[in-house]
Amino acid sequence: MKKKVKSFVQLLMEAYSNARPYIAAVLVIAISTSTAIKNDSWRIGVTASLAVTILFLIFDLFKGVTQRLDTIDKKLKEEEPPTYDNFTAALPIIKKTLEDRLIKNNDVSIRILGVSAQFSWKNLIELTLPDLFHIGRRKQKISVEVVIVDHEVLHDWGQSILSKESAHTKENLPIFKKKYKTEFAENKIDIKIWEYDNIPHWHGVLIDDDTLFMGRCKWQIKDDKYYYLQVGQKEYRYFAKNDRFKGQTRIELFEQWFDAYRFRSKKVYEQNSDQNKEAPPNS
Repeated sequence: MKKKVKSFVQLLMEAYSNARPYIAAVLVIAISTSTAIKNDSWRIGVTASLAVTILFLIFDLFKGVTQRLDTIDKKLKEEEPPTYDNFTAALPIIKKTLEDRLIKNNDVSIRILGVSAQFSWKNLIELTLPDLFHIGRRKQKISVEVVIVDHEVLHDWGQSILSKESAHTKENLPIFKKKYKTEFAENKIDIKIWEYDNIPHWHGVLIDDDTLFMGRCKWQIKDDKYYYLQVGQKEYRYFAKNDRFKGQTRIELFEQWFDAYRFRSKKVYEQNSDQNKEAPPNS
């Protein structure tokens, strides 16, 4: 490729721009010594030249600062929220968030929008919550609401493992209640489960309407024949209500879908009842 030749004017402008700080320094020296020169035209010319040069320097400085700020703003917009490889990796910060609030003797609300809730039920509810019952003044209430996909819907989609896990989650609720009947009787904890009939695009755990751990559901397709839904084994992102990653918008979206699935569960229950199925454990 032929190299583009710069014109004399372009070269002169570049040279002037690069030499401008040095020109300003020379003009400052000239003004400081101008008292020894009795030529008024000389002093006026030097002063005017210095003023113009300083204006250009200020403009260059402003332009440089503006460019740097634009670069910083662009990087901030491109930056992603804290991300964890999977639910297991996100669990320690979820537990720490709950502990911090219970230590302050605050009640805690947990909403889980799941598929089968196999990761959150086992790791968060069964293995983590019992450790939190005796934090602080021990009178705080932990309220847990879970929405999961009806196991038959998952079965219809060919997701046999998730279908069994969804049924298992629902079946484990009365077992958990029996194991911790004292805590339930003392109103230290309350858990409700609803079933809906949709395959979600994303899922997550919301704590107290201000802290969201959001995951995306992903399909794994094999040989154009089999497809598997991946849920808790995929990455989770952390959003806070007042963060710079539009956390408030994400939380509001989560709440809308959670409420919609909870309302939908009534219809699912009615359909199941019509088919002489067992009622949900907490209906």
